[in-house]
Amino acid sequence: MKKRSWWHRFRETLRTAWRDISREWDQRQAGESSRRTAPKRKPKAKSPPLDEEMREKDILGRNGEDEAVRFLKTQGYRILERNLKFKMGELDIIAMKDDCVAFIEVKTRSTDESGLPFEAVTPPKMRRIVTMAELYIRRKKLADRELSFRFDIISIVWPKGELPQIEHYENAFDANAKYPRVVK
Repeated sequence: MKKRSWWHRFRETLRTAWRDISREWDQRQAGESSRRTAPKRKPKAKSPPLDEEMREKDILGRNGEDEAVRFLKTQGYRILERNLKFKMGELDIIAMKDDCVAFIEVKTRSTDESGLPFEAVTPPKMRRIVTMAELYIRRKKLADRELSFRFDIISIVWPKGELPQIEHYENAFDANAKYPRVVK
């Protein structure tokens, strides 16, 4: 089969385009449109309402953070920030005592059946906390001051109807965030 020249291919393309345009024009004149419309998008599925268990977890977590703040204040800490949000997550509490800024992760559980709360702070979570802390330090220009920084975990076991058991692990992990120092 003989290969057609570019001119022949071009002419054929023009003929096809002209045919399509004239067909569309005729259809418009007749009141119908052949234009393709974008397919209708399905509406985004709404997230299912939170079930009772999830709401209880959120409430327990919020109450645990409130209790941790009260505990820290009794220990002489000054609360700088709470629930500071970043793209990668949230810093629960940033507190200061003397010349030390503590970035504190709070974990609250109603029982310790599935392990102690601090065990939920995994190395990837630690790395995110360290990254967010670095962003905070840069944003607030704290590196210029003579301050020390550390990463703490507050572990709370709070059974229903009882008082919370609070454990504060100071300097629980370092900026390398490879291994927690928390040892029971």
